[in-house]
Amino acid sequence: MTRNFTSTFLAVFVGLGLSAGARAETIVFYDGASIPELGISSYDGLKDVRLNNKAYGPGDGNGGAASRLFVGHAHAINEGLMGFDLDCMAGWKATGNATLQLTVYEERTGDGEYFDLYRLWPTNANWIEGEHSVGNPPSDGEPTWNHRAHPSTDWVGAVGTGDYPGLGNPGDGYELLPIDSIYDDDYVDDQVVTFTIPQATMQDMLDGNNAGLLLVHRDLGNGSREMFFKSRSYGSSGPTLTVQAVVPEPATWMFLILGGLSLVVLRRRRTRRAG
Repeated sequence: MTRNFTSTFLAVFVGLGLSAGARAETIVFYDGASIPELGISSYDGLKDVRLNNKAYGPGDGNGGAASRLFVGHAHAINEGLMGFDLDCMAGWKATGNATLQLTVYEERTGDGEYFDLYRLWPTNANWIEGEHSVGNPPSDGEPTWNHRAHPSTDWVGAVGTGDYPGLGNPGDGYELLPIDSIYDDDYVDDQVVTFTIPQATMQDMLDGNNAGLLLVHRDLGNGSREMFFKSRSYGSSGPTLTVQAVVPEPATWMFLILGGLSLVVLRRRRTRRAG
């Protein structure tokens, strides 16, 4: 009977410890965000880049200084690359789907437009934002359509579109299938659009597989489909990632478990004395 009691007692205390020590939080990331849950007064871990396949080179212009993420095809193909540094959430566990929200700066499309959100391959991580517009020559190390780091480090697996290398087609340096897609038959300026990031995908990103997110217009072959989204320079109106997660607090649940063990030892002693 003592053995059964001990097993049951420990199971209950472990359960209580873990539930009591898991702090559920909603964490919101955007440029300059105050995130008290993580001890961050002004988040600076967001980077975004406009990639253009005909800029300076062609295909070798860095769009890190652009105040807008230009996505679509107007005389050239444009894609929006974003990255959120999530090292500050190491050890956290996602409890639900996350969301990425973008705000339309200027609507230039026709009716009925699809935009797809993809993950970069892990081999294409560690890119920087850069400090140039796409019409100017990039500095060494800056990302462009052709290169993960100018002038000679290519995007791994990037076959490209037409005569240009780079992240041109699904599966070329980024995943074949999108995380999520959005559609609207009538986008308007200042409209907020929301992509859903599944819980399992968000957990993978929290665990370190977090090379970046690529926003692509689905109809790359159409030369009159384009959209401007606000970049990180717009703060809370720029790219915004919202994560639902919990972090274990070892001190809390270990205290409860040790307390449970001490009670078990005390009961055993009393049982022996009674015997």
